[in-house]
Parts: sequence; structure tokens; C-alpha cells
Amino acid sequence: MKNIFIIIGLLTCSYLNANTTYYGDFRFRYEIENQEIESNPRDRQRIRARLGVKYILNDMEIGIRLASGANSLQSPHQTLGDNNTEDNAEFGLDKAFLKYKFGSSTLTLGKHSLNMWRQNEVLMDGDYSPEGISYSYTRYGIILNTGYYLLNENGWDYGIGRDENLLTHQIVYKKKFNNLSSTFSYSNAILTNESESIDSTLTLDINRVTNIYSTQFKLENHTLGFDYHLTDTNSNNSAFIAMFKTKLMGHSIGVWYYDIAENGVLSHEFTQDNFPKTNNGFSGYRFQVGFKLKNTISTDIRYYFQIMDSTKEKINRIQLNLNVKF
Repeated sequence: MKNIFIIIGLLTCSYLNANTTYYGDFRFRYEIENQEIESNPRDRQRIRARLGVKYILNDMEIGIRLASGANSLQSPHQTLGDNNTEDNAEFGLDKAFLKYKFGSSTLTLGKHSLNMWRQNEVLMDGDYSPEGISYSYTRYGIILNTGYYLLNENGWDYGIGRDENLLTHQIVYKKKFNNLSSTFSYSNAILTNESESIDSTLTLDINRVTNIYSTQFKLENHTLGFDYHLTDTNSNNSAFIAMFKTKLMGHSIGVWYYDIAENGVLSHEFTQDNFPKTNNGFSGYRFQVGFKLKNTISTDIRYYFQIMDSTKEKINRIQLNLNVKF
């Protein structure tokens, strides 16, 4: 019931104040998945619904967005046919932030997207909005991004400043050569959590550090990108992603290649869930074709194929999406 009052309040504000706008999107997805360890393939229908509002006053912006599947970190999709009393209950807060721009800087507080330039979701799924503070500075084609995010509030147990957190830093350089646009970036992410030593004293440990080197080139309707992840673990600690996207006859076409080692990601809990299994190392491909039906309506077909490193299991997933924005 409280979510209904929130939605009504957001929509009312958009009509009362010219500086307030609302937006939203809806997706219907049909999915077929086949795993070698399963005797039969499965299919399921899923939906995603999101509704947001933003208020802009001079250099300040306040944004709020609600979404289905609020109980999931990596996906706001809800599977149809779960007929129980909790069905449709997890429509809740997806984003809530305050953004302030001053000069070449931008400061953001609250629950918002990861403050990093990215061309894939291997470091963190794009549907996950962590809570924290981030800062960006742009000058002469160079962008400096940093962020501090709380991943688990430990409350009274560990004391002040001892929560599980994520610290990110990034430098991005963009340069255009005639019709060729290029982007180069270096990113660093540090995941820190609490642990208990042998003598039962609490220590703040660095769980994992990831360094990411990225490049992207755009020429007219063609985009080519590469990412290389390297963690501070002793073995199986790298990830390589290549991507090519283009437009042909008004349709978008994309091909991705993934080679993700078991310890090549910052955390399996936060990484993308596009592939069916991401809790271990794998290699695989993603193919996607998109069609624009109207200005606000589009559809796309996606095919995922992966081979698990340890078991050599082959997995296939096909998705058909209908997307509507307003």
C-alpha cells in the first residue's frame, strides 16, 4: 500500500512543478534455457516495470526510481506464474539520490548507479544501484571518477567505519580523430569486508582488488571495445571481454565474447547475470539483434552460449524482449 502512495505522490509532483519530470519503462521477456546437467530445458515469462521522477533546480538534481524485483541485486525482472501471497510484493526503491554540479565537478549522494564509465557489466550488474557517495571531475577530455559505497551496514557489531564497502577510482580519456571517437580508461575497485581472526578480534580485510583496462572505438555506426580485468588473487585471476556493435538497415546488431576466469571478477555476487551461470569461470558468446518498432517501442532477440571451465558443461539461453519507454 505504501508504494501506491509513493507513486501517486511522484506523479502529482510532476504536474505541480514544471521542473519535475517523470519517466518509466516496461519490458516483457520470453526466455528459453538449456543446461546439459538438466534433463529438460525450461521456459519462463518475465516482466520488468520501473517508474522514476527527477526534480532539477539550478545545479541540483533529486532522483527517485521504483522498480519491480526490488529484492534482487542483479535483476528487477519478475517471473510470471509464481502464484503465492508474495507475488508482486517486491516493487520498491531502486534509486534515490541527490546530484549537485559545480564547475567541472559532480557530487552524488544516495542510492545510484556505479560512478564509472563501463561498456559491459562484468564488474557490477547495471541493474544494481549501491548506496554511497561519488565524485566526478571533467576537464580537457579527461574524466576522473571515484566512489565509496556501503555494501553491508554492520551496525553495532563492529563499530564506526567498519562496514563492508566498495571503493572505486577511474580515469577516462576521450579523443576524437576526424570521424573516429576513441575512449581509454583505467579503473580500480577495492572490495573490503570484516573478518574474525584466530584470537576472535575483528579486522578490516581487503577481500579483493580489481584493475580494469578498457578501450573503445566508434566510427559512424560501428563500435569496437575491449576490456581486461586483473584481480589480486594468485591464480585464474583475469577476464577478457571483446565487443562489436553496428547498425544495419536501421537494426542494431551486437556480438560479445567473454573469457572469465573463476577469480577474474571482483565478486560473483555483483557481476552480470545475463549468462545463466556466473558463479564460476566460463567462456562464451552473446549475440543480439534489435528492432525499433516506434520511437518508444523496441524489441530484441538475444542468444547466450557458455562453456563452464571446470565441468565443460554447455549452456544455452535465448531471450525475446519487448521494451516500452515513456
